[in-house]
Amino acid sequence: MRIALRSHGIELLDPDNFTAFDVLAPAQDDEEVIAALGKAGAASSEPGHALISVSSVRELADPIDDAWEEQFQTMLRFAESRGWLDDSGEWITAHVCGT
Repeated sequence: MRIALRSHGIELLDPDNFTAFDVLAPAQDDEEVIAALGKAGAASSEPGHALISVSSVRELADPIDDAWEEQFQTMLRFAESRGWLDDSGEWITAHVCGT
């Protein structure tokens, strides 16, 4: 999965790829990326990373079915095991990549 920053907002690319998760952003600093993500994103304590709302991923992936949700839950469990999911389970850490 990739969250792409577009001139019209954000878009979820490759929503059925549960083995990758990042933010594609044109050459912008972290503050600009967070601002462009809007309610879907928050600042990370790690430079070059952003926190992405789990509920926003679901909204962007809509429509979703039970199979998608099951795979997404597996991805979240993996992210949690790596320390990429916050304690509330609502924010996933994503690497920010240039486009």
